[in-house]
Amino acid sequence: DSAASGDASAPGTSTTPGTSVTPDSSAVPELGGSAAGAPDAVTQGADPQTEGKTAKPKTPKLTSVKRKAGTKAVIKWKKTAGADGYEIQMSTSKNKGFKKIKKGLAGKNSFTKKGLSRNKNYYFRIRSYRKVNGKYSYSAWSKVKKI
Repeated sequence: DSAASGDASAPGTSTTPGTSVTPDSSAVPELGGSAAGAPDAVTQGADPQTEGKTAKPKTPKLTSVKRKAGTKAVIKWKKTAGADGYEIQMSTSKNKGFKKIKKGLAGKNSFTKKGLSRNKNYYFRIRSYRKVNGKYSYSAWSKVKKI
């Protein structure tokens, strides 16, 4: 096999000055004066959708959770700068069993959960998210509040 023996006349293995051959690719221009593997000096412009957004938003703070009319809960939180929305979860246990009750709420700082039992304790938590290029990035969960 001429390619395995290093024969320069084999197809795809010839090189010209200033180029190198990488496996499964064609001749690639070498970077002048930079170390192997170092990024070249050309940089891409910032993506306008991601500009000014970090990977994870800050965690919102639950400011209050209050029972209304026995079967409703009004959940209020402090907005997080740069968040695209919020996700609220509820449980009947303080540390487990949380289920999503609402996602979205962009630009809002309160939500009313209906249909609760009068003589039961409920626990709520919230987190913020950003959506960049179709992918969600979530903050940590807030501290749990009980009603």
